[in-house]
Amino acid sequence: MGYYPESSLAVLLALYYVKANERDQIYHELADNVKNLLGSNKSVVEELILNLQSVNHDEYLKVYSSVVDEMVDHMLLNYSQFCNYVLPDSLTALFDGLAKHHGVTSVFNPFAGLASIPMAMKDISVYSQEKTAVAHAVGTVLLDAHGYDYGRFSSKDVFDEWNPTHAECVITVPPFVRRMVEDMGKEIPVGNY
Repeated sequence: MGYYPESSLAVLLALYYVKANERDQIYHELADNVKNLLGSNKSVVEELILNLQSVNHDEYLKVYSSVVDEMVDHMLLNYSQFCNYVLPDSLTALFDGLAKHHGVTSVFNPFAGLASIPMAMKDISVYSQEKTAVAHAVGTVLLDAHGYDYGRFSSKDVFDEWNPTHAECVITVPPFVRRMVEDMGKEIPVGNY
């Protein structure tokens, strides 16, 4: 099972798939990115989708965001490694307050994790990247569940591709404790930031 709860991820993807009403290309991209992690749980996804599709879609949409939140909370409580991808509310509120105080309207977050910063900065355009496929998938579902633009949340590694995309500033908490050994000697191509 590695670091990630495959069955919980399978449930989350099934919830998103049904909410997207089967037409959303983002679901297919997320599923492709994490399919090797799902392992035998692919059948769980298919079974859940079949069961959830029998539920009234309007009623399902009413509870979708709270069910996603509960699922993510379950993952955070039961899999300690997963907590590395979430920032404390107090820190994201600080980032939001600093950006607003300085009149910033767009931010680049190169180590997005579960998209804590985009969810905290409601009035600011946030462009984010996350390397880990599972964190990106869960972050995308969370953003969608709460009505945020997940189209600006890409699955990329900042050490391979620095993409600030029209942002005025960079706000992030880099995972250097973990990445320093892996990327010793690499430099982040920060340019003018």
